[in-house]
Amino acid sequence: MAAGGRAGGRGTRLTVAEYLAARPDPVYPFSAPVCGHMNADHDADNKAMVKFYAGLTVDAVTLLDLDRLGVNCSVKRNGQTFKVRLPFPHPAEDRKSIKDNIVEMTKKAKSAAATNARTPGGTTI
Repeated sequence: MAAGGRAGGRGTRLTVAEYLAARPDPVYPFSAPVCGHMNADHDADNKAMVKFYAGLTVDAVTLLDLDRLGVNCSVKRNGQTFKVRLPFPHPAEDRKSIKDNIVEMTKKAKSAAATNARTPGGTTI
């Protein structure tokens, strides 16, 4: 939803007051290093999060960027590439809260995967 309660896309209009009241996202400056680290060192965790939060089993995941409300990913599945948004459980206001959110998301995703693997005929997430 756009500022001022108006839904829209690229053509959303803001009032001067709304524009002047806008503030930069506090965690976007950490986007590149966090996504780079996750992509380089946590491929299995990224796939687990996409499976748990988006319900998709994917061949590949690349974290593109993040903001205070979540992570944008590029995923590959069955020869197709598309984007998926993973919302954070809590708004992130600093680098530590980004890490806390990602750790929480990863733990929940791994726990669900482990439970599913131990359950005979377990449900697909």
